[in-house]
Amino acid sequence: MRRTDGLFQLIKALNRTDKRNFKLLTQLTSGTKNYIRLFDAIDRQDLYDEKKIIRQFKSDAMVKQFSVTKNYLYHNILKSLSYFEKGTFAELSTVIVQVQSLLDKNLLPHAKKLLKKAKVLASQQESFQQMVELLEMERQLLLEEQSFKHYKERIEEIHAEERLFREKAQNLLAYRHLMDRMNGIITASRQARNGDDLEEIYNLVADP
Repeated sequence: MRRTDGLFQLIKALNRTDKRNFKLLTQLTSGTKNYIRLFDAIDRQDLYDEKKIIRQFKSDAMVKQFSVTKNYLYHNILKSLSYFEKGTFAELSTVIVQVQSLLDKNLLPHAKKLLKKAKVLASQQESFQQMVELLEMERQLLLEEQSFKHYKERIEEIHAEERLFREKAQNLLAYRHLMDRMNGIITASRQARNGDDLEEIYNLVADP
């Protein structure tokens, strides 16, 4: 099997429920769905034969943009997996679900590629808890790859990164708690009825 046959590998990793869910999701969209026919054609193959598929659709307009159609189909399958497994449309959350789906199906090269994208998104959004989750997935990926040398080199880095992001997540949580408390103090100060109430509020501010 060629390295470029990622779409074929993904389709063959789907179970019957995955395929049914994908077809159901496509019914929610309008317009021409050439990629559905491509999905069925690839699904019928035991060994990937792109030339045969192109011959099959030689009179179809999608052949002129075959790689685009394949890419569109690939990402729609991932969208279907994430939708039915978690039901979330937030980009980072969706990508995390997609990574886990690929790991569960042992599609390690696909998971590794998407994991990099997810880590970039998590870093950009300062989603520290999600970054910890992604590092756990990376640990799982390393174990599945069974490369002792690479595992040994990377695992200590993962541990250090986990400690860092857990600390950042804790700091962010503490900051949010402090802000909630300060908002409560501000609200209380507006409702203070006398000097004793204000003194109690000031004491709370001085020693949060």
